[in-house]
Amino acid sequence: TRLPSTAVAGGSARRITGLSASSVSLERLYALAVGRDGKLYGWGVNEGGTLGGDEGNGPVNASREMGGVSGVKQALATSAYSLALGADGRVWHWPGTLTFGGGRAKSEPLAIGGLQGVAALAALSATTAGNKLRPVAIKDDGSVWELRWDAQTVPGANGPVQTHTGSARKVDGLADIASISCSFSHCLALTKTGT
Repeated sequence: TRLPSTAVAGGSARRITGLSASSVSLERLYALAVGRDGKLYGWGVNEGGTLGGDEGNGPVNASREMGGVSGVKQALATSAYSLALGADGRVWHWPGTLTFGGGRAKSEPLAIGGLQGVAALAALSATTAGNKLRPVAIKDDGSVWELRWDAQTVPGANGPVQTHTGSARKVDGLADIASISCSFSHCLALTKTGT
């Protein structure tokens, strides 16, 4: 699918109109932007409901608000989930709940239960194509928590309902961390004291 809003042709960049953003995060098939209004915006291929909405795996050709969360500080686009860090220190993910019916799949966000006090999001690995894998939450206290999901599907009134439940597991050996950056072959973790 060609995405007019993100296409780069002939070595020249094209301005994305109608969006005032404070940061962006890219994945192979889609992009996220944190708006200056504190909302999350996304565009690209809505694979598995990563961009919210109700078009299922269809294209989202222009940036649009991913409803359900406000006060977003940071976004992280990963290979399977779109993540948003809220100003309250909670982490939200798309898909959270996927409701199927009438040939469509509506995706709504869910917060990762029990995870609070998050200061930043990162990923512990990436593919050669740049896909971000093994997302983590870096808490205010400098501890690092790897994020995981389980999906469960149950019958619903109009069709199946699939719920993606997020959880967090502390990563041993990392403390006092301020940020993490990873490539295909290795990672760097920066501590709050500059180590």
